[in-house]
Formats: sequence, structure tokens, C-alpha cells
Amino acid sequence: DDNFFKIDINDNIRKKFIFLVIGSITKEKGIDVILKAFSMAFINNNNVFLRIVGVGNNFNEMKEFATALALGDKVEWV
Repeated sequence: DDNFFKIDINDNIRKKFIFLVIGSITKEKGIDVILKAFSMAFINNNNVFLRIVGVGNNFNEMKEFATALALGDKVEWV
């Protein structure tokens, strides 16, 4: 059914896009690179968000980095 893949632009649920990252919040995982790339690509798009799920040694440092990149309400930490 081709209608399954069609997006209704009036459908508010489908207007929101969330990137999901699951893993340890450590330097080896490159969360800082993900945050920087996300900020460069989507800082002005109010319909795109980033959800990061995980814990690790650099959790607080990465949250501060996201704040420094002005990503406050665009990144959800779980």
C-alpha cells in the first residue's frame, strides 16, 4: 500500500523528527562529534531533535557541551 509511506504535512506527529543515540557517554563514542554535527545541521530547524540514551564518565561534560552549543531544548538526555 503506497499510502503507508506518504506523509501528510498537516499531521503534527510526523512533523517532528528525532535522531536517537544509544550508548555509553564516553569520549570513545564520539558524542561530542554527534552534538557538533547536529548543531551545525539542525540548529535552525524546530522540528528536528536529538535524544541521547546512556550513561558514562563524560555525561555531565557532554550535557555542558550541548548547552555551550545552544542545543538546550533540542537535546533530550535519557
